[in-house]
Amino acid sequence: MKKFLLEKGFSLVEALVAVVVSTIVMGATYTIYSNFQGTFVRQINHNNMKQEARFALHVLQLDAKLAGYKHPDSEDGDVQMPVKVLNDDGTEVTDDTEFGESVSFCFDTEDIDGDIQRKLVKYELQVPYSPITDKTVLKKKVWNTTNCDPDDSGTTVDHEWMPVAQFFNNLGIRLRSKHI
Repeated sequence: MKKFLLEKGFSLVEALVAVVVSTIVMGATYTIYSNFQGTFVRQINHNNMKQEARFALHVLQLDAKLAGYKHPDSEDGDVQMPVKVLNDDGTEVTDDTEFGESVSFCFDTEDIDGDIQRKLVKYELQVPYSPITDKTVLKKKVWNTTNCDPDDSGTTVDHEWMPVAQFFNNLGIRLRSKHI
């Protein structure tokens, strides 16, 4: 019996203090972990947005560089209206209009078989899935044409609307001169 009295252990107060200290340490660890995780997710989303914007600009630049190009073997006349910037109501952007919401490029291209085709490529922002969402996606549509007019009877759709990039609020194309 004397042997049990000499053995020391933790008192209830010591055990409670240890539990409180470990709870504080675990709470602080969880808070720090949660903050790091939130920062990591925000950084990933930011990088995705930058990558989408770079890709969209790259695709737009490729078509913009070709705008107005007339292939030497083309039998059609010059490319009329190689670049057209439209407001969201479909009217053409002028110098007194601040921004356009869609842009189209018209140019000649050669396919795999060596045939020359005039292409009309249009970019615009569209709601991706349902009208309830406020998110928009930059989409692209391609026509085979002879006169750069999508409403012409000889114009056929080559590719339906396809997404190019997302995370856009507005396209906001601004004219710098009448010769754009």
